[in-house]
Formats: sequence, C-alpha cells, structure tokens
Amino acid sequence: MKDGGPAFPSHDKIHNMDFTESGMSLRDRFAGMALTGMLGDATCVGDHSDYATAAYKCADAMIAEREKEAP
Repeated sequence: MKDGGPAFPSHDKIHNMDFTESGMSLRDRFAGMALTGMLGDATCVGDHSDYATAAYKCADAMIAEREKEAP
C-alpha cells in the first residue's frame, strides 16, 4: 500500500553524527486531518471505527490524486 512517503522528515547532526527520522507517513497525516474534520462535526455519532475507515479512504484518495500527472 502506498503511504505517500514521510510527512515530516528530519535530519539532524549532533556531535558529528547524522540522525534521520522519517516521521509519520503522509497517509497517516492525511487520515488524521480528515478524522479531525469528521469528529469536529457536532452531529458526529455512531461507531468511531467507521470514521477511521472513512478517514483512511480520504487519505488514500488524496495520495492517488497527488500521484496523477498534472495536465
């Protein structure tokens, strides 16, 4: 499954040693943002696992759209 790569990669150098952290995946970031919007709705009721599933569907759609070539 494509995850869109890292959302917040970082590279640090401490005492002449390199450290790289990939951070969360872009898929997780997109899903979290979608979930925040869904759960912020005052009418949000029901099984929250349904919201999580929908959030990842939104994230997958965002990644697929990003991968399309621009016209």
